[in-house]
Amino acid sequence: SKDAVNVAELMDLVDVLVNAQQRSSSEALERAPSNHGALKQLQKNLKSRGMDGSREYAVLCHKMSLLYLHEGRKDADAVRRARRLAKASVRILREQQGAGDKDASDWLRMSEIHLRLLDSVRQQAT
Repeated sequence: SKDAVNVAELMDLVDVLVNAQQRSSSEALERAPSNHGALKQLQKNLKSRGMDGSREYAVLCHKMSLLYLHEGRKDADAVRRARRLAKASVRILREQQGAGDKDASDWLRMSEIHLRLLDSVRQQAT
């Protein structure tokens, strides 16, 4: 429908949230409510509309993963969720790169680095 939010608009919104988190103090992040419910609904909505295979969706997954990473201090499940989204981002970007999407390469490099970071965070936690 015309009123439905598109992936580019969601990326802009998630960018604002990521930037706000990065500028916030640790105390403010501790008090902030979780984004999980909204992010879960957002993913479900995009999947139901078949919008979960594009480079834009992969970039959105990368950015949502960053949101969850910031929540990892107070919610152990947030790191797992961040890693799941990072893996999805890398998988989709590899598919897009294989299909000839030249713009996927830079995002793929960033997403792979982010996934390795999350793997090291997870290993430190165990």
